[in-house]
Amino acid sequence: MVEKGDVIKATEADISGEAVKNKFEVFWLIYVTSCMLVMPIAEVICEAMDRTFAWQAYILSFYGLFGFAAVLIDRKINAKKDKMYLGDFFFYSLLAFMLISWIFSEDESNLTLAYRLNTEYSEWPDHFLAYYSLMYGASRIIGDKYRKIIIYVFVGFGLLEVTVATLQTFDIYLAKCMYTPETNDRLVSYGLTQNVNFYGAIAVLVVALLTGIFIFGRKINLLIYLLGMFAFYTLIACVSRLAWVGFAAIIFFYVVSMIVFRKKTKASIRGQAVRFVSICAGFIAVIIIVLCFRSDLITYKIDSSFRQFEEMNEENSFDAFGSKRGLIWKKGLRTVPTHFLTGVGQDNYIYAFISDPEWKQGDYMQQKGHNEYIHTLVTQGVPALINYLALLIYAGITAFNIVIKQQGVRRYTTWIFFGMFAGYTAQALFNSSIINVAFYFWIVIGLMMPIDSQKEIKKIHPIEKLRSLEAKLEKKK
Repeated sequence: MVEKGDVIKATEADISGEAVKNKFEVFWLIYVTSCMLVMPIAEVICEAMDRTFAWQAYILSFYGLFGFAAVLIDRKINAKKDKMYLGDFFFYSLLAFMLISWIFSEDESNLTLAYRLNTEYSEWPDHFLAYYSLMYGASRIIGDKYRKIIIYVFVGFGLLEVTVATLQTFDIYLAKCMYTPETNDRLVSYGLTQNVNFYGAIAVLVVALLTGIFIFGRKINLLIYLLGMFAFYTLIACVSRLAWVGFAAIIFFYVVSMIVFRKKTKASIRGQAVRFVSICAGFIAVIIIVLCFRSDLITYKIDSSFRQFEEMNEENSFDAFGSKRGLIWKKGLRTVPTHFLTGVGQDNYIYAFISDPEWKQGDYMQQKGHNEYIHTLVTQGVPALINYLALLIYAGITAFNIVIKQQGVRRYTTWIFFGMFAGYTAQALFNSSIINVAFYFWIVIGLMMPIDSQKEIKKIHPIEKLRSLEAKLEKKK
């Protein structure tokens, strides 16, 4: 029988890696959770002042530089224990590929101060430092009580985003949608991201979070259920097809994971299955309500999709697919053979357009790949993409082993984060990495692979190796 350990109330005795200690665990908890809250709250303040995205780029830049320094200090102090984990290796490999792509970038201005004038769409080197440092820090949060705090903070973040997004559908907003102002006339949700697709990624994360909490809670939490319904409503209201892809992945993930869990552990999950069915029933009810009162939120993208398919057939071209994603992907992939190892430069996808001999000023161009995997391939190269995919696979395998082999808080928090991971990675097939969204995903990756659930990479210091060699020589004598 699956234990009834609540992700919020289970005892700390269930933690599996009690022997693993990190002197910086509380620091990393503060570092991670403060970033999760400061970024959206700062945007609320900025929008209230009519200064959209005035601070977020600089805030994340600070977290990147500060976090990187903290990682180095952490490694220096904990190096005395001679412990290194595979997740740490990915921190360094991600950093290495980032540096290579910036050094060999086709954009000569990528490291200048002028480049930083774009605080809305660009990802600076410091932002990637923040992603990797947040992942590293999250992997150091291993205590039950700390992982429960992370859940609380995620719920608080979700409540803020869902509230703002819901009010937007009633024509109540702090700032007009910056990227597509016309969306305000359609009364759709875009949260604090100023873009319906970017909010779609947020909605996917929040829906997955609340679904997991409701399924694995000790008691039936009606408030979480209600918030989950509102989150799903805003997922529909952002009129983003990629959000539906992420939502479908969440449902598929929970169906498959519960079946696999039952077969692997032989434990009963009847209670969790019933709750899953009940929350799915709630999702269906929300769809029915929306069809009755705001059918345009669903029919708008359906009609748009049919128009795009008609355009593709008329032109006999894949370019129109997914609001010109076909064209964006095709342009990017053309650069891969000539930039196989280093890519065209991190955050320099636009080069794929302007380097085309047929392109001229005024023609269509894009700064993002609208597919995080293709974007990584084009901007950083094939080795960097392989490294990124290896990280995702490793995080997934580590989380799977925790869910199957461990118990209590560790199992259920990891299962929740795994669901968020599944939804995000699916919608990322059609979405772009953006600073006010992507860092939440990097935190989730770290939380899926806590260091006490990873295998240690053995290290041998040069001095120890020399002593060992001397010992062998003495024996031969």
